[in-house]
Amino acid sequence: MKRYVLLALAAFTATACFDFFGPSTRNVSLNIVPLFDEFAAATLADNADQLRVIIERDSSGTFVFVTDTVLTIDPVTGEASGNIAVVLLENVQEFRIRLEAFRASDGAILFQGETVVSISASAAADDGTQTISIPIQYAGLRGTRVAIAPRDTAVLAGSTFQLRATVFDTLDLPIEVPLTFNLVNPRDSLRLKVARATGAAEAVSAGSEPIVVFVRTGDSLTDTTRVFVVNETDPVALRLDIGSATVAKDSTVQLSATLIDRTGTVVVGEEVNWTSRTSRVASVNATGLVQGLVPGTSVVVARARGFTDSLVVTVAADGRVVVTTTTEGRSFFESQLGGEITVDVTADMSFAGSELLGSYNATLTWNPSVLTLVAVEAGDFPTPEFNDVNAATGELRFAQVSPSGSGGSVVLARIRFSKVGLGTTTPTVAISEMSAAVTFTDLLSRVSVTNGTVTVN
Repeated sequence: MKRYVLLALAAFTATACFDFFGPSTRNVSLNIVPLFDEFAAATLADNADQLRVIIERDSSGTFVFVTDTVLTIDPVTGEASGNIAVVLLENVQEFRIRLEAFRASDGAILFQGETVVSISASAAADDGTQTISIPIQYAGLRGTRVAIAPRDTAVLAGSTFQLRATVFDTLDLPIEVPLTFNLVNPRDSLRLKVARATGAAEAVSAGSEPIVVFVRTGDSLTDTTRVFVVNETDPVALRLDIGSATVAKDSTVQLSATLIDRTGTVVVGEEVNWTSRTSRVASVNATGLVQGLVPGTSVVVARARGFTDSLVVTVAADGRVVVTTTTEGRSFFESQLGGEITVDVTADMSFAGSELLGSYNATLTWNPSVLTLVAVEAGDFPTPEFNDVNAATGELRFAQVSPSGSGGSVVLARIRFSKVGLGTTTPTVAISEMSAAVTFTDLLSRVSVTNGTVTVN
């Protein structure tokens, strides 16, 4: 795709060269056409608003500076125009022309390209013009990942909504870079219209299959989401009855999942398919019955009508203490930007025989660009003592003792977070000390940890 810049470069011969070139006022004009790729053409107008034209002349094999001109890019048409005059010192003169599309607010160069052109009055067209093309490449900030939101969303036919995306750098901090939103299948534009540069979307008509949308940055980072365009009574989500599960080896746990519409009403009559991603650890049959096979973890996925839900199943060995982090009771939790969520840190003593939890010392880490610590509260254990001095970098230390001890599934702490950025984070707990009440048995070597994930859309 081309984005034309109507730039006339008028090259005039010098008067002193009359004997070689003829009339002293002869000139040739160049129409410069930057060749932006499809990505650049779709994002240029919304991100780059100035075009710098740098011209250098060849002088005995070295290019020397001639002129540096800045043109304004029209935000509607994406075009810029101007007339730059340079002097021809020889009959055939080589010039290097560099173009830089940049953002005036911070001076960031987003796209750039260059070419070397020979200018000769005798080589001009009848109207005295020549046309040259300069390939323009993305030259902006580089990210390491991009996250699109909302992810796997259902929208009502006839409604409008906004797709968003955030690019993260090597420190997992958000950065401002241009990007485009695209349909994987262009024919889906009959059902969903998406503005490439802004992500503004309109759901046109309902259908049984999801529409896949992907976002792409200038350096080809991508992420995808599925959009289900539905009618009022169509399903919008599949929900498991529980969000996480722990089962002993050779024991079972029954799962169930239901489709729901926009009002939360169950949509009946749909078959649910079940899959265990690590079937050697835990198997699942056609009815959702999970059996623990060997100690470890497996993600069990339920699917129906294109919708999915999943949970982590932990198969616990005898004598183990299973520590988990879950949000709203779920292994995998997705939520909209803004507001708060609570992460529960739980120690399941059900497999530790008769031992009761007496004390623990733990550290929780997370991505601070996605979640910010709000408060630490009690669960089923006494309110923890905590150290939040490193909370800004995503670390919380907490500990507590209960002489009488607790058994069963014990929530050690409920930790409240504010959702401050798009992306996925895994609140990860590390246990540095754990002991039993009454018997004072050291339980640390018997701890298994399973962490859930939080996705903010």
